[in-house]
Amino acid sequence: MKKTEINRFAQNDADRPARKISSATKDCIAQSIQELFARTATRFPDREAVVDDQGSWSYRELARQAELYATHFRSLTSDPFPRALILASQSRETLAVALGALLSGWSFACIDNSYTESLIKGAIERIRPAAIVHTRNGPPMPTLSQTQSDMPVYITASDIPAQDHAPGWLDNHQPVPGGSRTEIAQITFTSGSTGFPKAVAIAHQDYVNLLERWIDLYDIVPEDRIAVQSTFMYDGFLDALVAAAAGATAIIVPEGIYFDGDAWAKYLRGNRVTSLMAVPAAMQLALGSLSPTSLPPRLRRLILIGEACSAHIYRLIDRKLPRNLRIHNSFGISEALLIMDSVVDRSHPVITTSFPPPDRENVPWKLVDDDGADISQKIGATGSLLVAPPGIFTGYVGDDGTVSSHQNDQGYYDTRDLFRVLPDHSLKYLGRKDRRLKWAGYRIEPTEIELAALSVPGVIAARCTITSSNDLQCEVTCDKTEGSMLVIDQIKKAFTEFLPISYSQEIRTIETTVHILSELKKLR
Repeated sequence: MKKTEINRFAQNDADRPARKISSATKDCIAQSIQELFARTATRFPDREAVVDDQGSWSYRELARQAELYATHFRSLTSDPFPRALILASQSRETLAVALGALLSGWSFACIDNSYTESLIKGAIERIRPAAIVHTRNGPPMPTLSQTQSDMPVYITASDIPAQDHAPGWLDNHQPVPGGSRTEIAQITFTSGSTGFPKAVAIAHQDYVNLLERWIDLYDIVPEDRIAVQSTFMYDGFLDALVAAAAGATAIIVPEGIYFDGDAWAKYLRGNRVTSLMAVPAAMQLALGSLSPTSLPPRLRRLILIGEACSAHIYRLIDRKLPRNLRIHNSFGISEALLIMDSVVDRSHPVITTSFPPPDRENVPWKLVDDDGADISQKIGATGSLLVAPPGIFTGYVGDDGTVSSHQNDQGYYDTRDLFRVLPDHSLKYLGRKDRRLKWAGYRIEPTEIELAALSVPGVIAARCTITSSNDLQCEVTCDKTEGSMLVIDQIKKAFTEFLPISYSQEIRTIETTVHILSELKKLR
């Protein structure tokens, strides 16, 4: 689809917000996420803003609900830059609580049901929230020590009394409260593939810059209905903000529904989804038994994000999805807040992992070799991608709750992702600089899986790889000649006990081939 084709989705220019903020009105860029949201809510108060499995809200209703939570947050503390931890679910309520935190000048972090009580306690100790907010169907509140001097306030979102009036900034054009470009907006967590998940702090300016590029890159218009599949703990809030920044509608997909392909397709079709963002592994699960006719007829865009798309998954997607669907293969780095995108040529049998180089005006970047020399223009050279502000996270939240930068002396952050410069100066993604694998949206450390398998008595060797069909495979050599199924059960248990919780449950549910004494077994 060409950019000129998007006119058919809007009756006239007045129907759409200023999408191309970066190219058209540099001096009018929003200073914060809440200012960006307020612009859309003021312009389109009666447009449908967000839908979940319980109902929908217009932008006016979402603004009213967010301001309700903001009023409550403001009453809790006068401390500068407080943080809220949201025990989140895939719901309108979670989005409203997050926006309410920002409107009150707070930052926030989301934790979902994939976290155990011990991990939630660890997150609380790290980010040191002033308040913990429980949303409908969110994870339960952990038991905290009553001796803590900085005990956070516990809030149940549904218990906050409703208010009938809309916020003043919506109806009376008063200034939008809370936040500046350099303040922290959200703290998100990594997958925890190297131990306890890292807490990544993202400033308002980085979010706003990223949203500009997403709207331009994917031609988002007000008539779009964008499926939010990622959990709010990771990219769900960003996906919902893409819709809000463009005046479009965010369709929050119930958690885990893509495991049932028919239910997933029915939900998307019933909500008239036009744009879908998903990791390739999720698409593989959802599309397994579907026919193209079961998908929404208005679906015009699929954005593959979060991990490299294998040839096997691409062939499945290409076979199942309508030929007129526009497919984006996008490469994103959460810490770097960088998007590298290519539109898939549906006439080509193999998906490409080559991307046009990012625009340096938006995101300063370079490729460097092992000696640190800049090889960005050297055809055929291979190097690690480095990124600098404004396309970079603010820093990691340390054990003492403070945020520390991970930039080098020149202000660049090493993503440790390897690329090769092709003759047309596009960049071909080669994988990680270390042994880490990207699978199902997680950074997987093969050594951790191998050590978990080796902890089982009788296992003398283990090798973890990802197959061409994107299955996680662990080849195991065992010195036992019988009882192999018992060994497999022990390995499954070891995966749960020894691997980071964020992906150990996923590994147990995805088929993994295990090699024991030259016999292939299926680990489910």
